[in-house]
Amino acid sequence: MKSKSLLVDEQFSKFNCAQTVFSLFAPELGIEEKTALKIASGFGGGMACAET
Repeated sequence: MKSKSLLVDEQFSKFNCAQTVFSLFAPELGIEEKTALKIASGFGGGMACAET
């Protein structure tokens, strides 16, 4: 099994930072990856723009 840090490197090019991290921990929380990506989608841009 790959470490979470290696998986982050692989997924970061496809999703924003919040989606990447949350989706990797989603199975441990009983959440499907697809659902986790939707939940976290709004958090990726706001932090960089200081709009949260």
